[in-house]
Amino acid sequence: MAATTHRFPPRQVFEQWAGDGWIVVTQSEEFNAASGEVAVEAASASIRNLIGASLEDGEQLARTADSPLFVARSALQNPTLLDRAVSREDTARVEAHLTTLKLRLKTRLDDRRWRSFLNYEASGTQVASLESWLEQFGLGKMAGPRVSVIDLSMLSHEVLPYACAVIGRVLLDVREGLPAKARFKHPWVLVLEEAHNYARPPRGDEARGQKLSRLAFERIAKEGRKFGLSLIIASQRPSEISQTIVSQCANFISHRLQNPDDIDHFRRIIPMQARRLLDQVTTLASGEAIVFGSAFHIPTRVIFDRPEPGPWSQTAAPYHEWKTEISPFPLREVITSLNAGTRLDTVAAVSASAAVQVAPAAAAPVPPMPTHTFSDDDDISF
Repeated sequence: MAATTHRFPPRQVFEQWAGDGWIVVTQSEEFNAASGEVAVEAASASIRNLIGASLEDGEQLARTADSPLFVARSALQNPTLLDRAVSREDTARVEAHLTTLKLRLKTRLDDRRWRSFLNYEASGTQVASLESWLEQFGLGKMAGPRVSVIDLSMLSHEVLPYACAVIGRVLLDVREGLPAKARFKHPWVLVLEEAHNYARPPRGDEARGQKLSRLAFERIAKEGRKFGLSLIIASQRPSEISQTIVSQCANFISHRLQNPDDIDHFRRIIPMQARRLLDQVTTLASGEAIVFGSAFHIPTRVIFDRPEPGPWSQTAAPYHEWKTEISPFPLREVITSLNAGTRLDTVAAVSASAAVQVAPAAAAPVPPMPTHTFSDDDDISF
């Protein structure tokens, strides 16, 4: 059987492929089917090489539901926003659901408790992108704070878990975006103060905000180490912390505990040689603690140096105060601050929360660690 003769298009069509290893065939060149198979295989190999080389760039450019996207507040207030997201054929079928969703969205926009999520366009708290939000923590700068404190104490009980979930998820996503060879550099340590408020164990009637927050920090506890993100959990009720988070902790520092449930909880997770030492946990003085874990050679009882300046957390002395205090309760100032959504001690709390690095006695003095404090009412948006 005579071989079939194929003719390619003019030469100029193939010249743009020549630099990538493609076979250039002119219009006058004739070849049989076997030669054509060789040309097709070579072209296929070149295509695979091109796709493989650009795969990493394509993954970086691809947008997903988790990709940061700026949404103007005016768009959220537009009643037709949800209607445009639904096709005309489905509008009648989901109209009742859309009406409920619109009502919930309007309620959130009008509720001042959620303003920390919605003030990203306001003067003084403007956040134009994820990069600008992270720069407030000193990230990406040669000179910036080494410690950042996010004060969420004035957020309502319903809003707090959502804010914590957003912060935890964003920080882990940023760490995951690092190249594998750079994940161990610039490590972060995330300290969760009063963690029992937003990292509780799962239960049947768990609120949605609590679930989102718990899942975010459980994921950090399980996966954060390989991305250079560690957790420090601080709580007065260790039994009310998610078991998944506690199981990932390698070291424990236990101050005085009185609740039997909390003591039994620790007794089940500590090594056998430390259980007798745990009997002293109810008699520990202020500043004393029992420490055990991989960072300590043996479980032991220790005394911590008191911070300077100290926190405003001293225990009130009712009898002494009732005898010596002559000024009335500052009712008007409290009502004013509640109406404004601020605190009387905002400025003082910022200075009191500064972290100071103390140098050893034989070493040269170490300057105070740069610290930046964010307040939930006017300093940062989520």
